[in-house]
Amino acid sequence: MLAFLFAVFGIFLILLGAPIVTSILVSIASTGIATQFELFKFYDITQWIIKNSFNYGTFAIALFIISGNLMTKGKITEKIFNIFTYYLGKKNGFMPIIGILTCLFYGAISGSGPATVAAVAAMIFPMLIDFGYEKNFSAALLMCAGSLGMVIPPSLPLMFYGMMTEQDMSSLFKVSLVIGLTIGFLLIIYAYIYSKKHPIDQDKVDSMVDELRKNKFSDLLKDSIWALLMPFVILGGIFTNVLSTTEAATISVIYTLIVSIYIYKSLDYKTALETIRESLPIAAGLSIMLSVAYSFSNAIAALNGPQIIGEYVTSTFKSPTLLFIAILTAFFIMGMFMDGGATLGILTPILFPIIMSIGINPIIFGCDIILVIALGLCTPPFGLSLFVVSPMAESSVADITKEAIPLIIIMLITVFVFAIFPNLALWII
Repeated sequence: MLAFLFAVFGIFLILLGAPIVTSILVSIASTGIATQFELFKFYDITQWIIKNSFNYGTFAIALFIISGNLMTKGKITEKIFNIFTYYLGKKNGFMPIIGILTCLFYGAISGSGPATVAAVAAMIFPMLIDFGYEKNFSAALLMCAGSLGMVIPPSLPLMFYGMMTEQDMSSLFKVSLVIGLTIGFLLIIYAYIYSKKHPIDQDKVDSMVDELRKNKFSDLLKDSIWALLMPFVILGGIFTNVLSTTEAATISVIYTLIVSIYIYKSLDYKTALETIRESLPIAAGLSIMLSVAYSFSNAIAALNGPQIIGEYVTSTFKSPTLLFIAILTAFFIMGMFMDGGATLGILTPILFPIIMSIGINPIIFGCDIILVIALGLCTPPFGLSLFVVSPMAESSVADITKEAIPLIIIMLITVFVFAIFPNLALWII
């Protein structure tokens, strides 16, 4: 019956192109009918969905989505960029590095990879081109650095994983921060080496920085401090256990509204309400997917799936490390063809009981799979971040991907290093 469940799911999702929620529900219902409701009934399916819909984590995800969209409309990116440029802009080859730092900082307040790519690249990409940087390199760099918004906490996919597996969110965030900052540092090294080999017209950069420095630093800091404080307020509250994830998400929305409307005046009441209204369908869709993914997990458990799959997998892969690498490869390949949330919702319920049974740390497992899903955003044929930067650069997906290959290799190697040596990141908890 387990094979029947996956077969129906695959037919509807892959062959018929049905949405993931529809595919899961049809496969669960069909399996119930095929077993003559011996293992679970329609009543059970309904209970699973209702029970999993009322989850504080779901509210947190919805609130962080709203907060991230408000930050984009409130032009928070510009404030962050100005501070980094003021200090680092005149250093040769540092403009791409400023782009990476802005991506990391923005990712720490938006929780979304594609949102970070869209917000930061829209502002910084034209500048890099104007300063003389090659367009495909600039697009590839901002795409990969921006996708780290899925890894740098508060990461929405990581929250999704934490709720599905009932892992401590603070521990997930701490470890993902170590991994995200490590990769960010490696991307900075790559960007610096590239810039040294491909010099640009530094006079243009100096002219922009001089214009920025006409203002007193105290005035610039006063203008930017509220944007810079955002990640410290949000992550500081979570890491010190002063705030739960949901409380931090609530404060994130309130803080963004106050800063954008009353301090920066980059939003008015009407625009803020429209942004919140536009965010709700996205948040609702993720919430529905989350509750249905829980139900899929319950159906697999009812069919004794973890034990069946676990016996097969552990007999094939004798080493936990090899199994971990195989799982990461599977997530990476699926991330190239499917939405990250769908990949997470499908594979996590199947694989999580297995990794727990063979002793793989669930915290490092979650952080690593989120990272490879983030890499899927940067790879064809269906990389969302790739589709975001391609029109900006007026380049083909293939040309940008070619320039992104070294960056993707750096990120993949880092993933596998943390998988093989988990204590490199777990020390923080």
